[in-house]
Amino acid sequence: MTSTAFFIPLSLVMALTVWSCAVTWYYWPWARGSGKARTCIFMGLSQEYDDRPGPVRDALAKSQRDWRDTVAQVAMTGVSEQEFRKDLDAEQFAFEFIGIGMIFQQYCKLLEDRKAERRAYTAFEALLARSRA
Repeated sequence: MTSTAFFIPLSLVMALTVWSCAVTWYYWPWARGSGKARTCIFMGLSQEYDDRPGPVRDALAKSQRDWRDTVAQVAMTGVSEQEFRKDLDAEQFAFEFIGIGMIFQQYCKLLEDRKAERRAYTAFEALLARSRA
C-alpha cells in the first residue's frame, strides 16, 4: 500500500489563513446571505481621522501599523522557511496584501460587484506566485 503525504508549507498556511480572515472580515454578511458587505471599521475610521490629530487617530494608526507588521511577519516567515523568495520585500508584500483587501471592499460595497471576491482571490494568488521561491 502506497501513502502519499500532502504537505502545505507553514508560510502558505499562515498567508492563506490571514487572507481568509481578512476576506471574511469584509465579506461575512454576503456569505450569510444578506447581500451586503459590511464596512470595515478601520477603513471608515481611516478616512474620518486621517487628518484629525489626537488619541483616536493615534490608536487607529497604531492598529494599522500592527496589522501591516503582522502581514509582513507572515511574509518574513515565508522567507525564513524558504517558501518565499529570499529577496522578498516583506513590507511591499504587506502593502499589496492590504491594498487588495481595501479594493475588495470598495468593489463589494460601492460598486456592488459580485465578482469582487474572485478578483480579490486572483490578485492574492498572483501576489503569492510572485512571492514564492
